[in-house]
Amino acid sequence: AGIDAALMATFERDLSTGRITWSSRHEAMWGYAPGEFDGTDAGFERRVHPEDLPGIHAHWEPMLRGEPFEVEFRIRLNDGATRWLVSKGRAQLDEAGVAVRIAGISRRPWRCRSGRRDARPRRATTS
Repeated sequence: AGIDAALMATFERDLSTGRITWSSRHEAMWGYAPGEFDGTDAGFERRVHPEDLPGIHAHWEPMLRGEPFEVEFRIRLNDGATRWLVSKGRAQLDEAGVAVRIAGISRRPWRCRSGRRDARPRRATTS
């Protein structure tokens, strides 16, 4: 309801299995047909623009300590087009402080009134 109205999509990752689960809206945002995303790192990284992977990877260690993350990056669609996305979330820690699950949302970057994406670059940043 609220997530759909805000044009956001959800994702989560089980760190014990490595399995990534995307909502149907998340798959569509990435240009996948329902059920097409294979739930793997390779499936995720295959679509991320290669120049943006280091920024995403830079969030891994802080995120595993429970720090929230927010990262803006490009993905490549099947037709060769590029799309910007923003993902943000946090790892869930167990009682020992070990990350067991990552959950978050993705959305398209907000646009300014002219319809263009905000020109200020917002590369991989932590919240």
